[in-house]
Amino acid sequence: MTDALHRIAKFCGRFAAKAVLVSIALGALSATAPAAGDNPGLAVARLARDVDRAEAVRDVKRLQIAYAQYSQFGLWNEMAALFADRAELIYGKDTARGRKAIAAYFLNSFGNGRQGLPPGGLHTQMVFDPIVNLSVDGKTAKARWHEVSMLGRFGANADWAGGVEENEYVKEHGVWKFARLHYFPIFAGPYEAGWRNVDADQKVVPYHYTPDEAGTPVPDAVGNTGVVVSKQKPAARLLEIDRRISAMNDEDKVRNLQNAYGYYVDRKMWDDVTDLFTEDGTLEIADLGVYSGVKSIRRALERHGPAGLLRGQLNDHVMPDTLVTISSGGMEAHARGIEFAMLGDVDSGTASMGLAVFENRYVKQDGVWRIREVRIFPVMSTDYYQGWAKSALRTPAPAAPFAPDAPVPASDAMEGQAIPVFRDPNPGSGKPVAYPAAARIVGGGDLLSPVAAAPAPHVTLADAQRKLAVSKAYDGVDNISAAFDWINDYQWDKSSALFTKDGRRQKYLVGFYIGPERIRQAEVSELGELKTPRGSIDNHFRTQPVIDVAPDGKSANIRTRLLLMRSSATRAGAFSSGMYPNDHAVLDGGVWKFTNVAIDEPYFQSASYADGWARFPAPVPPPSGPRKPTIMDKLIHDFPPDIPLTTMPMREQGFGGDAKIIEFPDIKPMWFSYRNPVSGRVPPYYCPDETTCEKDLEKPR
Repeated sequence: MTDALHRIAKFCGRFAAKAVLVSIALGALSATAPAAGDNPGLAVARLARDVDRAEAVRDVKRLQIAYAQYSQFGLWNEMAALFADRAELIYGKDTARGRKAIAAYFLNSFGNGRQGLPPGGLHTQMVFDPIVNLSVDGKTAKARWHEVSMLGRFGANADWAGGVEENEYVKEHGVWKFARLHYFPIFAGPYEAGWRNVDADQKVVPYHYTPDEAGTPVPDAVGNTGVVVSKQKPAARLLEIDRRISAMNDEDKVRNLQNAYGYYVDRKMWDDVTDLFTEDGTLEIADLGVYSGVKSIRRALERHGPAGLLRGQLNDHVMPDTLVTISSGGMEAHARGIEFAMLGDVDSGTASMGLAVFENRYVKQDGVWRIREVRIFPVMSTDYYQGWAKSALRTPAPAAPFAPDAPVPASDAMEGQAIPVFRDPNPGSGKPVAYPAAARIVGGGDLLSPVAAAPAPHVTLADAQRKLAVSKAYDGVDNISAAFDWINDYQWDKSSALFTKDGRRQKYLVGFYIGPERIRQAEVSELGELKTPRGSIDNHFRTQPVIDVAPDGKSANIRTRLLLMRSSATRAGAFSSGMYPNDHAVLDGGVWKFTNVAIDEPYFQSASYADGWARFPAPVPPPSGPRKPTIMDKLIHDFPPDIPLTTMPMREQGFGGDAKIIEFPDIKPMWFSYRNPVSGRVPPYYCPDETTCEKDLEKPR
């Protein structure tokens, strides 16, 4: 036994009967622990400091998403409570300084002098693609977000707006708050005409980070800065710290579960959806009824038809603005978020959009998180071709075989100016959310009984450090995923620097390029450099991540949705969608970088803003003679890929690798890099590793 271990054993001698303290002593000498000469109190204090820093990134995200959620229901005072005393708000050309002035700005500019929304009002802000960076001293942070807003009032007006926020945050009196919110408008416009760029020459919004900083949301602290050795016994403190780390790990798992649920719903994968529920799971749709148990939930899903998308069907449910909270007992969680639905059927020429709030509950069974309650509170549903100022759709009553088991409780009916309850306190004030006097609050309480808390775990310092690395990895991968939006601004040097030296980037209909320099050259060869004036932007939003981190916290797979909203100074914008099904990232020299980015697109795209996704012009016969080369043909000819798609005929079927491109309204295959997170069910199109799956797919099954 080393001298260091003798000293630790002597320090812990009177607690030797407690296995957890023995574990501390052993963990203190692990490869990832502090130096061997540290005593347990100092080792645990360093871990506490590192947990504080990791939680800061989560706190900043929670602050921003709470801002968007409060905005959706006109809770202007609650929004203002998220700001520091001397904070600054810059909203386009408007400026307000100090919390009181900011509260007045929200009240008068957003709320027309009243708390809450008027009858039929809509003020939904969706935020995407967070890139969060903590300062070295841990006292401030910066973050970049994309924002898309749907604004207006039924019977009056409907408007789009979108832009970028480059924000600063400060820890004031121990609480994270906005120090500056700076919104740069990019596009806006009335619903009837569609959104357009705000400026004829759309400038690049300055970035607060470099590629390496994007891949390092939490920089290493300097020495023992921020370390506080507590009088609390190391064993008790370690247990409390481990509970906080476990809450972050569980938050990641619940978020993955919720986002995976959304993807399964999109594709009408009803078996996979019901797999995610507990046997006594409940689905409540607040303008329809309650379905109890997985068999009834399956009936509810089949209101929309049997499993699988048919030609011309669109069933997309984008799920931004999600906040996950783990219970103190560690066995339950709830999540509140927004569901943005884009639905349609080409054969009937119908298309609609909808907004809802989901308030879901989850439980951990046999170590696996499952959905126990899904509660959906519709906020807006409209015919795409009319918009939310002119059309208000209701959920149709289902046929008898699909009827709910029970009506919605009167306390949950979305009537009048109802607001789905905010279960969590305001993260800025720490107080319960206060509602406008006339508001009706729905969704309070649980539909099913609570579950017992988890027993106290067996904790080692080394395992706690490993678990912390896993959640830090989740945020690191989330950061570089969002930072990939450098492609919006043709920042090819920066976007290519997000890759490892042998990282692979797929170009649509072309193939893979390997290494940052080859990736950069491919981007320039296909799309050129940023031009001035810039009259159009492809706004890529990589949202709804499912991030599976390896147990050692050093690598991860990530799946994200691509929501593309093109904007131009001269014509209305349009929607398109895609999927990054199985990107991969590693910790490379302490910085998160991509080893693989693969894009499948488009799953649907608007024929035009006016036509949406359900009306397409009659097909035009191809002209006689040789086919006109496309920009992708030019790239293949001038700068051939390192791995052509033609070498991956199984994986790229329908995406150009077999020269047979499937275009909407036909339904492309959708690939998954993971099995069902609850049941382990293997999806029809399964490719866990883009690098090797072609060989796996070619094997007889």
